[in-house]
Amino acid sequence: MPISAPRPYSKPSAKRVDALTITELESTTSLRVKPVVTTYRGVQQAIELRSLSENIAIKIPGSCEGVEAIRQLTALGVPTNCTSGYTVSQFIAVAEAVHAGLIEARQNNVDLTGWRSVITFMSARWEGTSEFAEEAKAAGFELSIEDQRWAGLAVFKNAYRIFRRRAYPSKLLICSLRPGPVVDGEIRCWHVEETAGGRVVFTLPPPFLNDLFLKLAHLRFEPRIRNPIPAEVMTRLRKVPYFIDGYEPGALTPAEFNRLPALLNTHKEFCSAMDKIVAFAAQAMPVLQQ
Repeated sequence: MPISAPRPYSKPSAKRVDALTITELESTTSLRVKPVVTTYRGVQQAIELRSLSENIAIKIPGSCEGVEAIRQLTALGVPTNCTSGYTVSQFIAVAEAVHAGLIEARQNNVDLTGWRSVITFMSARWEGTSEFAEEAKAAGFELSIEDQRWAGLAVFKNAYRIFRRRAYPSKLLICSLRPGPVVDGEIRCWHVEETAGGRVVFTLPPPFLNDLFLKLAHLRFEPRIRNPIPAEVMTRLRKVPYFIDGYEPGALTPAEFNRLPALLNTHKEFCSAMDKIVAFAAQAMPVLQQ
């Protein structure tokens, strides 16, 4: 089926303005397509969501189908946020899809005003899976909180190096940030400290900001995004297949993205959240229409 371009943005009417106040912000708002979609349905949902406002970017999961959806949406000039990203293989696949989509968009004289692309690493979600801990144990060591943090940072720093070297138009985003570990009796926040100085985007939800301001005010940030992971840590982590799948470029094919433990866990959680939203809307709509 042919994919149609997004409808022109029209300012919400007075009847709709209360429900869509968020779209009036000058910053970009990300709206996610339904968790269970084919590439075609994902693109169609994205176009519908994008028609609500010119400042909306579409969140697409980093699945096999999602990568192709991002290529098609980029070709239409639709800004995207690839979510559920956990591996360097995913990040590169999405960046290459975006690059291909931009070439097609420019060939077709698509208006790219306001277009952007971010690719999200959900750090703690990848670091904290039971599969990672179990494989580390099988490799002969217990996975510590320090190991988890260094592993996630290794993935992100490796992706960052590759993106800068290849000059991809997409920007990396890091989310799912957590305080820790405790070093010499003092709580740190390596997720932020070790990525400081990078040309990246951070998702900082209120609970995390609360911890940052109240519990981590002693931290001092300096550029560390290019600092290497300790060699002895990398030697230990390289014994774990889960880490290799996340860290090495080309370790996974797009078809294997859909079997990533962290992606499957997030998919299950997002489906549950979507069901709750739909149930709430079904209950609330009759009241709002009175």
